[in-house]
Amino acid sequence: MATGTIIDIANRSLGSIGARAQIQSFNEGSTESNAVNTFFQSTFESLARSAKWNCLKRQAALSLVASAPGTPTNPQGLITPYPDNPWLYSYLVPSDSLFIRQLVPPRPQLQNGSGTPIFPTNNYVGWQNGKRYQIPFEVGYGVDANNNPAEIINTNLGGALAIYTVNQPNPQFWDSLFQQAMVASLAVFLSASVSGDKALTQMSRQNADALIMTARSMDANEGTITQDHVPDWIARRSGESGPWDVAYNNGPCSEMPWPV
Repeated sequence: MATGTIIDIANRSLGSIGARAQIQSFNEGSTESNAVNTFFQSTFESLARSAKWNCLKRQAALSLVASAPGTPTNPQGLITPYPDNPWLYSYLVPSDSLFIRQLVPPRPQLQNGSGTPIFPTNNYVGWQNGKRYQIPFEVGYGVDANNNPAEIINTNLGGALAIYTVNQPNPQFWDSLFQQAMVASLAVFLSASVSGDKALTQMSRQNADALIMTARSMDANEGTITQDHVPDWIARRSGESGPWDVAYNNGPCSEMPWPV
């Protein structure tokens, strides 16, 4: 976990483009603070969505808003509205979510491994919580339980949990390299807005692209989430099936929407 505040991030960005003034708050009314206030949150959200950053990863249970007829939560089909076809369940997107990465099932009940082993050694295989599968889902527009417009997740998974990118703009919870990438990214927009120097903006963009790639590489190397091969019989005894999601944490990355 790094240290610093959003003001520190903003002033580091301003300093990197040679701005003569620093700011004390986003709302002080200066040219610099107005630019920072305009671009900070949108830049953070774009950077957060550009890769599956570990420092912004969160898992949470989802709130069910609709079930198809015949499901355990709507066996008689009396509860409407139903999810969009062909899905069985609709859930609310968490209010602090910026990007739904993956759905996972509830944790199964663990075996205690206390029974008499069939073989001379205990053959108990615990839940393989380091492995993840791609469970189909889609995010779209829908309504909540009070018929208010809401962003929803459609899937066939009951009791779903979501792994998502959390909207946490407090730099104290960011990795230090993510901080650096944010400083550089914000500098691109500030250079275009504060200085209007196209050459400086281009140089800031190149610097940001390099720092983002470094941060992504280091982030992808932190943690072991896959293994080369798991025999089918072990996977089935652990209550698992389906294809491995090899790129679970760090899948395809997106480009930042730099100013032209």
